[in-house]
Amino acid sequence: MILGSETGSGKTLAYLLPLINHLLTTPTDLSFKPHRTTSIIVCPNKELVQQILHSAAMLSPSKANCIKHGAHEDTIDSLPPPDPNAAELPDFTIASMPGGYRSFTDFPPWRHTQSPLGSDIVVTTPAAYAPLALDINNLPLLSEIDTLVVDECDMLLDGGYLKPLNEILTGFRRRTKLNPEFGARPARHVFVGATIPNYGLRSVDALIGRRFPLATRASENLHNAKHAGLAEVEWVRTETDAERFRLICELLRGKGEGEKIIVFVNTVEGVEILVEALR
Repeated sequence: MILGSETGSGKTLAYLLPLINHLLTTPTDLSFKPHRTTSIIVCPNKELVQQILHSAAMLSPSKANCIKHGAHEDTIDSLPPPDPNAAELPDFTIASMPGGYRSFTDFPPWRHTQSPLGSDIVVTTPAAYAPLALDINNLPLLSEIDTLVVDECDMLLDGGYLKPLNEILTGFRRRTKLNPEFGARPARHVFVGATIPNYGLRSVDALIGRRFPLATRASENLHNAKHAGLAEVEWVRTETDAERFRLICELLRGKGEGEKIIVFVNTVEGVEILVEALR
């Protein structure tokens, strides 16, 4: 599935809702999925990882019953062990996986198998997950995954992200060939982006199309990365941050009441500075 829509239109919900609905309506067979994990979500950086973690936790029907593991390794080990006889077990569990692990058993949610402390959904980055996906010793775990979501695919299929993402895709493709005894079916792949450039033989759209020619496409109101076809484009040069912030405020004051506006900034630090300036 190729899912494309503008920023703020609900793409994260569009892929999280069916994943979580499946978890809530279909009990996990721990004999086939001893690590519990059914979905892997990869995105460019840890800030986006935390956003996805928060969005998924908000979808838990009983809120407090969703165990959300943070980015630090000791978080899960510091949780009290759940009582298997308790009336209420977690609706589902979701964890972020930082980089640096040499083996999948080093990641606490995959070390605590057959336990509610495991993780149904793991959110990570290509750099963190690629070494594990390529390791043939991890095929049993890889074979349990039903769905791979590639969020912000326009970034991950371009530049420095492309090599580790290709390693992840290779690992998923390899799992169905090297060890048939795992009975692993091909995992669903979902590519998500606000821009999916389609110009040139090496464009993001062409790369996905070559590897997944039968992909279903659902896209609407994509941002145009080349600024072509926009009704109005104006470039303004500024010399200082203060001058730029003042100009942005003037532009915002000129908009209609209730109109939605997105401001793109190059860095996380730049976003925080601009938010403070607008306040």
